Amino acid sequence: MKKAILIISIVCIALCGFGVYGLWYKASEKEIIFSISQASSPDEVTEQWPFDSYWKQSFVAGCTIKRLKSIAPGKYKITSDMTPIEAVHMLRRREQMDIFIRIDEVNHADSLFVLLSSEIGHKALDYQNAFDSVFQNQKAVDPSNQRTTYFFADTYAFNFGESPKKVATRFHSFYKSFWNEDREKARKEMGLTREQVYILASLVKGETKVFSEASTIAGLYMNRLNKPMKLQCDATVKYAMELKSAQRILNRDLQIASPFNTYLIDGLPPGPIFITEKKYLDAVLHFEKHDYIYMCAQDDGSGKHLFTSSFSEHQNNAKKYQRYLNGLNIKR
Repeated sequence: MKKAILIISIVCIALCGFGVYGLWYKASEKEIIFSISQASSPDEVTEQWPFDSYWKQSFVAGCTIKRLKSIAPGKYKITSDMTPIEAVHMLRRREQMDIFIRIDEVNHADSLFVLLSSEIGHKALDYQNAFDSVFQNQKAVDPSNQRTTYFFADTYAFNFGESPKKVATRFHSFYKSFWNEDREKARKEMGLTREQVYILASLVKGETKVFSEASTIAGLYMNRLNKPMKLQCDATVKYAMELKSAQRILNRDLQIASPFNTYLIDGLPPGPIFITEKKYLDAVLHFEKHDYIYMCAQDDGSGKHLFTSSFSEHQNNAKKYQRYLNGLNIKR
């Protein structure tokens, strides 16, 4: 009898040790990132994990001990040295991975809503409706273009499954914070709406790779708007023709029928051509006052421009730049 009790005791101790080791000391030995779109049981979640059965069984046991009956939607990471009990604690605390999205990877709000949908869940239309609700988007003739002006190009962190309303509310707070009293005063002195400032800033961004020129280019476009003259912004032609990487605009391109072709339309296009950084909006709001109405890229590959108020001087600059492109055999 004593022998049987001893054997049973040894077995129990061994099992307890086996369980303790599995729960508190057994490392996963693999790193995985997984997403859960809806609340799921521990058994359902572990089905797709590449860990050995010992680790997974220990994890499920740990969930039972810690009363974790359902794992919340989210994006999570289990590291290669994580034990089952550490994974349980992580999921109980809902310690999600941040999803970083640089929103100027796209150039329009509609495309951005699709990107948000693919990265953090929910339908693209849900984001559109949430932004319209939070921003009270009712006055725009073309709300699709106006929505793009709600975003400032930057990298933002999200949680998987974050609600469209929460996302929209966060961007609304950024928007309100940007349009403070000083910027509103500068905007009103220019005689432009917030949307027009943003559109002009997107044109400035499209025209230069050298930010130090931004306020000069903004002043040039303001001079053209006030004359009035057509803006003749090459970046709008690229946008209209979807020629993102083009290094050269051809004469025939300037005739493309589009409301964004500023060689044909008067004034600003109906919407931005980029999701734009705040610094470009500030460059527009504090544009440089000068008499330039022409600009041409320099023929040295620097990305800088030559500015002038003389058409004949501009023509000479343009000829030099054309020869430069020809010399590099750049056709498009």
